Amino acid sequence: MRKPGNAGTEGGPETAPRVKLADLKAKKRRVEVVRWPGTGKKVGLLYPNCEDQLEAYFSTRDVFAERLQKVDESAGPIFEREHETQLLARMLVDPKTKNPDHRVAENAGVLRAMLSPNEREVLLTFYQGIVDQELSDWGIKTTPNIYLRAIAAMLGLDADTAGEHIVEALGAVLRSVHGKFADDMEDDPPPEDSN
Repeated sequence: MRKPGNAGTEGGPETAPRVKLADLKAKKRRVEVVRWPGTGKKVGLLYPNCEDQLEAYFSTRDVFAERLQKVDESAGPIFEREHETQLLARMLVDPKTKNPDHRVAENAGVLRAMLSPNEREVLLTFYQGIVDQELSDWGIKTTPNIYLRAIAAMLGLDADTAGEHIVEALGAVLRSVHGKFADDMEDDPPPEDSN
């Protein structure tokens, strides 16, 4: 006799054909070739899977534990940046082979020592662009926050606090542009109605 809640499990004539996860997924992991910031040399950017993200998270915690740092709210931004570096270490691969095992950095420590904060931000912006494109292909709208982070990186500002400064600066530019156009519009006669 079947137990309630086990409908569709193996073993009985009532069992429906099962869809296998391997059949739903693409055979190869997605890798986009992008240009390294500043040099223009090519690097593969591997689209991470959930295992990569989990490994990056626990490796980030290990880094904090090794340095005897308690992970609390005050460490949030630093923890997030280290997590991003850990994730990038798993994502940056040989652009020719696109093989997930052919990472360009031996580990996150090596990458961290060689990577500038701006390079990290630009590479993460490339990654976010891949995510945004995929979500867009699936009909999911993305947020503009990543674009503020990219602008902050280009301006050499801290991405976590730059948003309000960028918005203020853009507001000032738009006000001045609007003022210029408003002044120009006063001199021009209104457009005639074409109907």
